[in-house]
Amino acid sequence: MRHLIFIYFFISFNSFAINLGEEGPLYSDFSKGHTLYLHEIGVDSNSLGKNTVHSEYYNFYKHNNAKIGIFDAGYYFEHEDLKNILTRGTNRKHYHGTLVAGIIAAESGNKKGYRGIVKPKYIYGLQYYDKGSNDNQVRNYIKALCKYFDVFNISLDIANTSYKQKGKNYNELAHIKRMGFWRSIFASPECKNSLIIIAGGNSDVDAKKGSGGIHYTLSNNLIEFSPLENLIVVGSNQGTKITQNYGESIDIYAPERLSGPYNVENGKSRYTKYQSGSSYAAPQVTATAALIMKATITMKPKIIKNYILNKASLATLTDPLGFSRPVLNTYKIIKKVDNDFQ
Repeated sequence: MRHLIFIYFFISFNSFAINLGEEGPLYSDFSKGHTLYLHEIGVDSNSLGKNTVHSEYYNFYKHNNAKIGIFDAGYYFEHEDLKNILTRGTNRKHYHGTLVAGIIAAESGNKKGYRGIVKPKYIYGLQYYDKGSNDNQVRNYIKALCKYFDVFNISLDIANTSYKQKGKNYNELAHIKRMGFWRSIFASPECKNSLIIIAGGNSDVDAKKGSGGIHYTLSNNLIEFSPLENLIVVGSNQGTKITQNYGESIDIYAPERLSGPYNVENGKSRYTKYQSGSSYAAPQVTATAALIMKATITMKPKIIKNYILNKASLATLTDPLGFSRPVLNTYKIIKKVDNDFQ
């Protein structure tokens, strides 16, 4: 019976509509920190609008058709900046997913708090352990979801074998083997047409020892770098400093310090001054990917990934291992797409 309810719930995806309310201004009540954050990723929060130099951004924001799924620890669905935007896919509550969802799509026209980067067709707050902790249950749950979403954000540790979890007891072979479980899901026929954005991890080590391990394969105890075409691993930076993770498995960096929708206490909203880490860098990339998924542009994950990483003229950072990777600039990316797909 649970499976029948699950199937019925997701069959109904194509027929629902989320009430986003009246179209409002694209910015409201910014804290200084959030305004600076938007500047860092190439979006000027003080000049958003259809009659400004950022008209391309407004066009992509307003006419967006992306379907976003977030796998995270939990969400305050009643949060004033999310209650009309984020649809419940879990009953778990937690500040972490609330902030991640807010970075992506906090409501813009309610004159409260912060605005997200994009206004998608729909966005769901999910938790992959809702269907149980058994690998087969998790695998089947995520595969069943993939066809309903264009892009997923995962800002959680997806394996307890990571360096962050094990420290000096970290075992590289065991870790890469475990990451192969997740790789098999995202590379599956069910999920290959969804773009997966994942936080590299919050340890100052090669991201191969964190979630970046998903970009590697293991055969006969031989580890080989083989990046997935539909997966972007995100590290974090502050200005010209790489702050969380590095190495060949990092695809792009994004600023780590920002504010956003955070918590609800006694029925009242509360915001952080800022949070930091690759958990909050990843949703910036997710929102940028969603921005370029306009209804008039049909692109596969491989093409979207290529635009985000290579098509725009982005600044780069070079890590301790000598790998050079781009730093997110949302405006440059969407301007390039707008020029190519008018």
